[in-house]
Amino acid sequence: MIQYPRRYAIYDTETTGLTPALDQIVELAVKVCDRDGTTTAKHWMIRGDRPSCPEAFNAHKITEERRAAEGIEAKVAYEEFLELIGDRPLIGHNAIQFDNPMLWNNLFRAGFDPDKLNPKFKATVDTAALYKAKKLGDAQRWYETHHDFAMRILSTIAPGVKFNLKTACAEMGINVADVALHSAAGDVEAVSRLYNKLIV
Repeated sequence: MIQYPRRYAIYDTETTGLTPALDQIVELAVKVCDRDGTTTAKHWMIRGDRPSCPEAFNAHKITEERRAAEGIEAKVAYEEFLELIGDRPLIGHNAIQFDNPMLWNNLFRAGFDPDKLNPKFKATVDTAALYKAKKLGDAQRWYETHHDFAMRILSTIAPGVKFNLKTACAEMGINVADVALHSAAGDVEAVSRLYNKLIV
Protein backbone atom coordinates (compact mmCIF):
# COMPACT_ATOMS: atom_id res chain seq x y z
CA MET A 1 0.00 0.00 0.00
CA ILE A 2 1.29 3.45 -0.94
CA GLN A 3 2.19 5.55 2.10
CA TYR A 4 1.55 9.28 1.76
CA PRO A 5 3.31 11.84 3.97
CA ARG A 6 1.82 12.94 7.28
CA ARG A 7 4.39 15.72 7.63
CA TYR A 8 4.26 18.06 4.66
CA ALA A 9 3.88 21.55 3.20
CA ILE A 10 0.84 22.34 1.07
CA TYR A 11 1.36 25.30 -1.21
CA ASP A 12 -0.35 27.23 -3.98
CA THR A 13 0.37 30.16 -6.25
CA GLU A 14 -1.63 32.84 -7.99
CA THR A 15 0.20 34.19 -11.02
CA THR A 16 0.18 36.79 -13.77
CA GLY A 17 -0.43 34.10 -16.39
CA LEU A 18 0.22 30.52 -17.41
CA THR A 19 3.77 30.71 -18.81
CA PRO A 20 6.41 29.79 -16.19
CA ALA A 21 9.28 31.22 -18.25
CA LEU A 22 7.62 34.65 -18.36
CA ASP A 23 4.94 35.01 -15.72
CA GLN A 24 5.36 36.04 -12.11
CA ILE A 25 3.90 34.78 -8.87
CA VAL A 26 1.46 37.34 -7.49
CA GLU A 27 0.50 35.48 -4.33
CA LEU A 28 2.14 32.51 -2.62
CA ALA A 29 0.66 30.56 0.28
CA VAL A 30 1.72 27.57 2.34
CA LYS A 31 0.40 25.46 5.20
CA VAL A 32 2.99 23.31 6.95
CA CYS A 33 1.65 20.32 8.83
CA ASP A 34 3.48 18.10 11.30
CA ARG A 35 2.74 14.57 12.52
CA ASP A 36 1.49 15.83 15.89
CA GLY A 37 -1.25 17.81 14.15
CA THR A 38 0.29 21.26 14.55
CA THR A 39 0.00 23.54 11.54
CA THR A 40 1.38 26.89 10.48
CA ALA A 41 -0.07 28.86 7.56
CA LYS A 42 1.32 31.92 5.86
CA HIS A 43 0.86 33.77 2.59
CA TRP A 44 2.72 36.49 0.75
CA MET A 45 1.63 39.10 -1.77
CA ILE A 46 4.59 39.63 -4.11
CA ARG A 47 5.43 42.80 -5.99
CA GLY A 48 6.45 42.58 -9.62
CA ASP A 49 6.62 44.38 -12.94
CA ARG A 50 4.49 42.07 -15.09
CA PRO A 51 0.75 42.75 -14.98
CA SER A 52 -1.72 39.89 -14.79
CA CYS A 53 -3.32 38.85 -18.04
CA PRO A 54 -7.12 39.19 -18.13
CA GLU A 55 -7.70 35.47 -17.58
CA ALA A 56 -5.43 35.37 -14.52
CA PHE A 57 -6.93 38.55 -13.07
CA ASN A 58 -10.45 37.20 -13.51
CA ALA A 59 -9.41 34.21 -11.37
CA HIS A 60 -7.51 35.86 -8.51
CA LYS A 61 -8.90 39.45 -8.66
CA ILE A 62 -5.62 40.93 -7.38
CA THR A 63 -5.18 44.41 -8.83
CA GLU A 64 -1.80 45.91 -9.61
CA GLU A 65 -2.55 48.65 -7.09
CA ARG A 66 -3.14 46.11 -4.34
CA ARG A 67 -0.04 44.19 -5.34
CA ALA A 68 2.08 47.34 -5.16
CA ALA A 69 0.59 48.43 -1.82
CA GLU A 70 0.55 45.08 0.00
CA GLY A 71 3.29 43.15 -1.77
CA ILE A 72 6.86 42.53 -0.69
CA GLU A 73 9.98 41.86 -2.72
CA ALA A 74 10.04 38.43 -4.34
CA LYS A 75 13.40 37.51 -2.84
CA VAL A 76 12.18 38.17 0.70
CA ALA A 77 8.99 36.16 0.15
CA TYR A 78 10.86 33.18 -1.27
CA GLU A 79 13.44 33.22 1.52
CA GLU A 80 10.66 33.08 4.11
CA PHE A 81 8.80 30.39 2.16
CA LEU A 82 11.86 28.15 1.84
CA GLU A 83 12.71 28.55 5.51
CA LEU A 84 9.16 27.68 6.54
CA ILE A 85 8.81 24.54 4.42
CA GLY A 86 12.21 23.21 5.52
CA ASP A 87 12.66 19.59 4.50
CA ARG A 88 8.95 18.80 4.27
CA PRO A 89 7.64 17.26 1.04
CA LEU A 90 5.37 19.50 -1.04
CA ILE A 91 1.69 18.92 -1.78
CA GLY A 92 -0.43 20.84 -4.25
CA HIS A 93 -3.35 20.60 -6.65
CA ASN A 94 -1.96 20.43 -10.20
CA ALA A 95 1.36 21.44 -8.67
CA ILE A 96 3.43 19.07 -10.80
CA GLN A 97 2.29 20.59 -14.08
CA PHE A 98 1.79 24.19 -12.97
CA ASP A 99 2.90 25.45 -9.54
CA ASN A 100 6.24 23.63 -9.47
CA PRO A 101 7.44 24.94 -12.87
CA MET A 102 6.15 28.40 -11.97
CA LEU A 103 7.97 28.37 -8.63
CA TRP A 104 11.18 27.00 -10.19
CA ASN A 105 11.31 29.81 -12.75
CA ASN A 106 10.43 32.54 -10.25
CA LEU A 107 13.09 31.31 -7.80
CA PHE A 108 15.64 31.35 -10.60
CA ARG A 109 14.76 34.91 -11.62
CA ALA A 110 14.99 36.01 -7.97
CA GLY A 111 18.57 34.74 -7.74
CA PHE A 112 18.03 31.37 -6.05
CA ASP A 113 19.35 28.01 -7.21
CA PRO A 114 16.07 26.19 -7.84
CA ASP A 115 17.87 22.98 -8.79
CA LYS A 116 18.33 22.42 -5.05
CA LEU A 117 14.55 21.96 -4.89
CA ASN A 118 14.42 19.41 -7.71
CA PRO A 119 14.28 16.42 -5.30
CA LYS A 120 11.39 18.16 -3.51
CA PHE A 121 9.64 18.88 -6.80
CA LYS A 122 10.11 15.25 -7.87
CA ALA A 123 8.54 14.10 -4.58
CA THR A 124 5.55 16.46 -4.76
CA VAL A 125 2.22 14.78 -4.04
CA ASP A 126 -0.40 16.09 -6.46
CA THR A 127 -4.00 15.97 -5.26
CA ALA A 128 -5.25 16.59 -8.81
CA ALA A 129 -3.67 13.30 -9.85
CA LEU A 130 -4.95 11.49 -6.76
CA TYR A 131 -8.49 12.69 -7.36
CA LYS A 132 -8.49 12.11 -11.12
CA ALA A 133 -7.13 8.58 -10.56
CA LYS A 134 -9.93 7.92 -8.09
CA LYS A 135 -12.50 8.99 -10.69
CA LEU A 136 -10.85 6.80 -13.32
CA GLY A 137 -10.66 3.80 -10.99
CA ASP A 138 -6.87 3.89 -11.25
CA ALA A 139 -4.12 4.03 -8.64
CA GLN A 140 -0.39 4.39 -8.24
CA ARG A 141 1.35 1.19 -9.26
CA TRP A 142 3.91 -0.40 -6.96
CA TYR A 143 6.80 0.41 -9.31
CA GLU A 144 5.82 4.03 -9.99
CA THR A 145 7.11 7.08 -8.20
CA HIS A 146 4.32 9.49 -7.35
CA HIS A 147 5.72 11.86 -9.99
CA ASP A 148 5.51 9.20 -12.72
CA PHE A 149 2.04 8.19 -11.53
CA ALA A 150 0.85 11.81 -11.52
CA MET A 151 2.23 12.49 -15.00
CA ARG A 152 0.55 9.34 -16.33
CA ILE A 153 -2.79 10.18 -14.77
CA LEU A 154 -2.79 13.87 -15.61
CA SER A 155 -1.88 13.14 -19.25
CA THR A 156 -4.63 10.51 -19.59
CA ILE A 157 -7.33 11.75 -21.94
CA ALA A 158 -10.65 11.38 -20.16
CA PRO A 159 -13.48 13.34 -21.82
CA GLY A 160 -15.92 14.79 -19.33
CA VAL A 161 -13.75 14.03 -16.29
CA LYS A 162 -13.33 17.21 -14.26
CA PHE A 163 -10.74 17.32 -11.50
CA ASN A 164 -10.30 20.99 -10.67
CA LEU A 165 -10.15 21.85 -6.99
CA LYS A 166 -13.71 23.15 -6.68
CA THR A 167 -15.14 20.07 -8.39
CA ALA A 168 -12.96 17.69 -6.37
CA CYS A 169 -14.05 19.20 -3.07
CA ALA A 170 -17.72 19.24 -4.05
CA GLU A 171 -17.73 15.64 -5.22
CA MET A 172 -15.83 14.48 -2.13
CA GLY A 173 -18.37 16.19 0.12
CA ILE A 174 -15.86 18.73 1.43
CA ASN A 175 -17.33 22.03 2.60
CA VAL A 176 -15.25 24.96 1.35
CA ALA A 177 -17.89 27.64 1.79
CA ASP A 178 -15.64 29.31 4.38
CA VAL A 179 -12.58 29.61 2.13
CA ALA A 180 -11.91 31.93 -0.79
CA LEU A 181 -11.10 29.70 -3.73
CA HIS A 182 -8.74 31.21 -6.33
CA SER A 183 -6.81 32.93 -3.58
CA ALA A 184 -3.57 31.16 -2.76
CA ALA A 185 -4.42 30.93 0.95
CA GLY A 186 -7.94 29.71 0.27
CA ASP A 187 -6.80 27.09 -2.21
CA VAL A 188 -4.17 25.83 0.26
CA GLU A 189 -6.86 25.27 2.88
CA ALA A 190 -9.10 23.51 0.36
CA VAL A 191 -6.20 21.28 -0.76
CA SER A 192 -5.48 20.47 2.88
CA ARG A 193 -9.03 19.22 3.38
CA LEU A 194 -9.00 17.33 0.08
CA TYR A 195 -5.64 15.66 0.74
CA ASN A 196 -6.71 14.40 4.14
CA LYS A 197 -9.94 13.00 2.69
CA LEU A 198 -8.12 11.31 -0.20
CA ILE A 199 -5.49 9.54 1.88
CA VAL A 200 -7.84 8.14 4.54
